[in-house]
Amino acid sequence: MDPAQQSTDPSNQSTDQPPQDMPPPEQTNLFYQALIHFGTGRGIDTRFAQTHIDTLERMTRMENQMREVQEKVQNLVDRVSEIEDRLDNLDSQIVDLQGDVKECTSNDESTSSRQDSLEGEVNWLRGECQGNDRYISEFVSTLDDLDARVSKLEGEREGSTG
Repeated sequence: MDPAQQSTDPSNQSTDQPPQDMPPPEQTNLFYQALIHFGTGRGIDTRFAQTHIDTLERMTRMENQMREVQEKVQNLVDRVSEIEDRLDNLDSQIVDLQGDVKECTSNDESTSSRQDSLEGEVNWLRGECQGNDRYISEFVSTLDDLDARVSKLEGEREGSTG
């Protein structure tokens, strides 16, 4: 494939980078700012230049917002992972305590107070698990909301570049 064909073939272009023959947005922005500065009052129509500058600024803001949302999503994912680890640990403790409770019931009457104490701990741990389930539900809901925002921002970004 010859080089001219390669540069126009969309399969060879990254979606993250502008085409190689286009200057970076900062240079483009400076060009249009200069066009506005020197064209104003000289009969040159500068509306396109201002529209382009506005679009570049809007795209930069959207990219920054998307980065912030992605950081928040990652923080929430990390937090959910921590909570899941705690739940696994609590589940393990419940199993251990249930084993202790069974052992206590097989002992004589003198162990009944120990059994009551262990059952109280099991119930407490169950309450902790239920509380953590609510936290996970809230985090999942927040993740869904953030995912929707990212999708919306991506749609706006595509719409402003289209």
